[in-house]
Amino acid sequence: MILTEQQSMIRSMARQFARERLQPHAAKWDRDNYFPKEALAEMGQLGLLGMCIPEEWGGAGADSLSLAVALEEIAAGDAACGCKRSRANWRAMLRIIDCCSVRIILSLPDGQ
Repeated sequence: MILTEQQSMIRSMARQFARERLQPHAAKWDRDNYFPKEALAEMGQLGLLGMCIPEEWGGAGADSLSLAVALEEIAAGDAACGCKRSRANWRAMLRIIDCCSVRIILSLPDGQ
């Protein structure tokens, strides 16, 4: 697959984050059925959350392929993200992210 320069940069950033911050701890987090809020916050700081939200709304404005390659790299670093035990934790985190996204959208000035 041929990626644009931006998509390649997103993939590289997500891969580096996953290898350095997720992979070394993934087995323990899986055993403990745990995913640290700090890692999620770090993902947000890197722009890995809300990637497809338009820039004018505070997101990265990335396309769906960028999101797909980022998720693929995150899953490679911590494949437990999709396991049955972790789904409830991820659902809870996604609800928090969704609520934050709604707050951002609702706080936009009128007319936008």
